[in-house]
Amino acid sequence: VRGYPGGYVTHWAAPNPSTINKITIKISLDKPFLPHENIVFKPPYGLQSMHYDSNTFSKQSYPIVDDMGQYVGDRWKGKIEKAADLKQLGNKDYESYNAKSFQSQFSKYGGWKTSEKQQSKGYFYSKKINGRWWLIDPEGFLFWSLGVNGIGNGSATKTITRERLFPDLEWERSKEKSDYKSFYSEDSKIFRSDRINFYYLNLRRKYGDNWSKKHQEVTLGRLKKWGINTYGAWSNTTENLKHPYTIIIHPKMQGIGNIKKLPDPFSYSFKNQLKQNFQRHAPMSKDPWLLGIFVNNEIHWQHKATFSKQILSLKNTIPVRSAFEKFLKKKYRSIDSLNLKWQSDFKSFKKISENNIQHSNVFKKDMQAFFAYYVDAYYKLVRSELKKVFPNHLYLGSRLHGKLKYSPILHEKAAQYCDVVSFNIYDYSVKNFKLLAKIDKPIIIGEFHFGTASHGVWGSGLRNAGSLENQADLY
Repeated sequence: VRGYPGGYVTHWAAPNPSTINKITIKISLDKPFLPHENIVFKPPYGLQSMHYDSNTFSKQSYPIVDDMGQYVGDRWKGKIEKAADLKQLGNKDYESYNAKSFQSQFSKYGGWKTSEKQQSKGYFYSKKINGRWWLIDPEGFLFWSLGVNGIGNGSATKTITRERLFPDLEWERSKEKSDYKSFYSEDSKIFRSDRINFYYLNLRRKYGDNWSKKHQEVTLGRLKKWGINTYGAWSNTTENLKHPYTIIIHPKMQGIGNIKKLPDPFSYSFKNQLKQNFQRHAPMSKDPWLLGIFVNNEIHWQHKATFSKQILSLKNTIPVRSAFEKFLKKKYRSIDSLNLKWQSDFKSFKKISENNIQHSNVFKKDMQAFFAYYVDAYYKLVRSELKKVFPNHLYLGSRLHGKLKYSPILHEKAAQYCDVVSFNIYDYSVKNFKLLAKIDKPIIIGEFHFGTASHGVWGSGLRNAGSLENQADLY
């Protein structure tokens, strides 16, 4: 639960209200307004101080969700009436989806069997055909990757300090305690002292013993029947999975000054993290079902604490700062030459700091050039270490997002080293989106969505759809 009925929604990137000067609202309409219709806005919550307490939702009955985790204040098609119904649905789903294959027009990997067959390399690869980029499946068929992130996983809902909102589920809690379970058993994922995972609880009700394995089998069958041919990032994949999948690794970020979600590609720590992560997944390096590998997600290449300012404030012992000084020494040879161009009076390269910098055009160009050098070092290192362990698999990039998806420097460097350049695009259209690089490479969209505040969901996420039908059209 990240919100409450009536428009109260929390978000991990919630801003400080005191810094908001303007709010822009975009409204999607299924059809134009009639002359007598209009929209009325009430003053937003938060103009006065608001604190959540038991009186905030005085008209709301409690608990606000039922035993299945569904909102009690609304009805919708498909809502489960009682927990006992889940077992019948589980039997039906298992019968409908277990052991399914792709439809006959697709290869066993989900490639198009009706397409002109290309070279079969035993692994996925990319190829430009008649002016268009394609992925090619291990058998040589054209492959359009259609996937979903986080397949098979369910997030737990925190209950601590707000127990009143949830049913007590005392019988099922006590049953779990009476049946000894190790901390790592499948049932241990359902109840914790401060949270409930309704998703896993309902799966246990649907499938009984070995619910996790049965759920994975049903999920695999659903994907094949629906034509979804890729397990996206952060998915719950099983050993010997006979379905195309991706993996994503997250080597620890060293941070650059106040920008915490930035790597230091010049540091031993980052390189060692890369090696360890790749080695951990090394058993997959012979798997033809592995489509490719993402490394990192939505790196904060641009930040309100600017990259230049952070580099100038770093201690000389920080690897990226040392690389910065070497970069300038190589260009200017002497500090006097740099001072002349920068209109500064630093005593040495080590003494360069934010103080007394004129921010001239030369300075700005040098900082931009170092940023390009820094980005180059990152992608070059990642590709080098990845290909040592996964020589036959695709490097899928770092999932550029936000304003960064329009950065020519990032496009150019990613295209230089990635086999496929990945973007997370939360927009209503990709009509005007293109790769801003001289090097031509294929693109994959790692994240997008359109949410509806319906069927018991109180928030529509980052991009709103007016209805389920509108959601389908946007997709």
